Amino acid sequence: MIWGGKGHEPITLHTFLRSFFSLTAATPAVKITSADPGARFGAFDFSYRLPFVRNWLTLYSDSEVHDDVSPIDAPRRAAWRPGIHLSHVPRIPRLDLRLEAASTDPPIRNSQLGHFMYYEVVQQQGYTNQGQLFGDWIGREDKGGQGWITYHLNGNEWLQLGIRNQKAAKDFIPGGTTLNDINFQVVKRIGKDFEINGNFVYERWKSPIYPSGAPTQPASQQTVTTTTIQLTWFPERNICF
Repeated sequence: MIWGGKGHEPITLHTFLRSFFSLTAATPAVKITSADPGARFGAFDFSYRLPFVRNWLTLYSDSEVHDDVSPIDAPRRAAWRPGIHLSHVPRIPRLDLRLEAASTDPPIRNSQLGHFMYYEVVQQQGYTNQGQLFGDWIGREDKGGQGWITYHLNGNEWLQLGIRNQKAAKDFIPGGTTLNDINFQVVKRIGKDFEINGNFVYERWKSPIYPSGAPTQPASQQTVTTTTIQLTWFPERNICF
């Protein structure tokens, strides 16, 4: 929950308990008064090893709801991120697969113009850290998914191929947005003390709100490539400064 703040309700034990145990959304008339219980967020997470493939496949989901008791109580008003994890591919024990979907655009009238999930009327920056969302890479009023296939050379080394798709709603960002990328990662040890971590990302995105040519021309698809290389040293002895 997020409550209190300058020019709003005081932060006291009474307002804390009222916010924590309030089970209903505040009306517009209450929202701007000192009786406002604030913003409340409920979460529900689970993981389940599927029958007959319990040693292989896990189904899981993370979910969050705004101003409701729980995503289970109000599934149509919740943001969801379900996924499956195949811990090892049959006959290829070092290979694993993970697939996830994500949606912060519930199918309700309130979810418009980006004014529902990860949005607040009073504490507008409450769910952010310097403008960046705490909650999810998918962002506000978006849908998408991502997947990774990883080959483990050993416990400290692997090769990974990943894909990602993300689309923003048209009523949130004019014209909507589409982003697709493919990424490749290599983590390799050099002896016992050094590790090299290399990443390559190829990204294609389109956002009509950002014309690529003249202001009157429609936006075209853009491409971006990114490469990073990280070298880490693991000293044999602990060094304190």
